[in-house]
Amino acid sequence: DEEEGGEGTSEVEDNEQQDQQLEEHRYHKNSLSKEQLEAIVAGLQKKVKVLQQRHRRHLEKLLGLENTVSQLRQSNLLNEERLQLLERAYIQTSTAAPDAGETVAIIYEEDNAAYFYTPASDAGAMGVENA
Repeated sequence: DEEEGGEGTSEVEDNEQQDQQLEEHRYHKNSLSKEQLEAIVAGLQKKVKVLQQRHRRHLEKLLGLENTVSQLRQSNLLNEERLQLLERAYIQTSTAAPDAGETVAIIYEEDNAAYFYTPASDAGAMGVENA
């Protein structure tokens, strides 16, 4: 019986969330005042801005990775195995902290080498260091 109660609560929450989403998109009703319409538009504009910022951050990360791969290839430091390691490290850090601009370190024990990918604050200054 407890499980059924838990599922019922979940369904109620889902229905409330759906109702809220539907309400948000009811700008075709004549019963809405100008102020209500303006509030809806302002809310949607905020959502668009957040999505644009997220898209920009993802593009910056992608450009940083492309620059990293290019630098490593130019230095003859990148083979296919290392490229896969770099991709896996980036994916792991992106899912763990999607907006954190942290350094990613790749350490090759057989070479006694470490490579660091550090996204800088401005999109054009990404770097790879061989330590």
